[in-house]
Amino acid sequence: MSSLNLPNTSKFIKTIGQGTFGRVHLIHDERFPNQLLALKVIDIHGENSRRKVNKEIEIHGQLKHPNIVRLFYSEQISTNAYLYLEPAMNGSLNHHLKTKQLGIVKSKALKYFQHLITALIHLHGLGFVHRDIRPSNLVIDKNDCLKLIDFGLAIIYKYHDEKLMLQIACGTESYRAPETFDFISPNIVKPHEGVPLDVWSSGIVLVEMLTGRLPWNSVKTNEFNAYKRYVEGDSLDLNFGQN
Repeated sequence: MSSLNLPNTSKFIKTIGQGTFGRVHLIHDERFPNQLLALKVIDIHGENSRRKVNKEIEIHGQLKHPNIVRLFYSEQISTNAYLYLEPAMNGSLNHHLKTKQLGIVKSKALKYFQHLITALIHLHGLGFVHRDIRPSNLVIDKNDCLKLIDFGLAIIYKYHDEKLMLQIACGTESYRAPETFDFISPNIVKPHEGVPLDVWSSGIVLVEMLTGRLPWNSVKTNEFNAYKRYVEGDSLDLNFGQN
């Protein structure tokens, strides 16, 4: 193992991402010659953490779609899990949006949105929901193709054609669907369906691509009244800046 906790077969090139659940490095690995890989390293702390990682690997491993980053291989060594992924060399959608104050051009935004929706059709068709659709979890490859990443919060919502109701709210607050909030008792989450969560979040991403900002500043517990007005139809004063 290296000082970066990389397997001995992996040669570090650079770090390309870091989040709450782990780090992502661009690497060469001798088991995958002549190929760059994105290596996601997840720290495992106890059995609950290990179960979550195993669920992510199980779900991601079933996904085969041109708009979903491919998982080639995974392994667990000591207290680390390693996911060997297809790299997206043009960075995250979040990075691109930060460089464009008024959003990206409409034609590109609609193309990226189409890529996202086709990825979700595949994901939902297999009975899974992502639950954390946001620009940081969307990346752009060298062919300007948008791809969905990070299935750490993904969950099964349909089993043998029977839809399961979800009862845990997760994901990034500004992108969360309104049914995951209880405007009377904020600490209570009512049972809700899975697919509409991803549909709502995708719509927020589309608005952000077209305008360069979220339709509201933030969604915090003390701002539920404002958020409630938005989802009930108050105008949002959106400025679609680029053609």
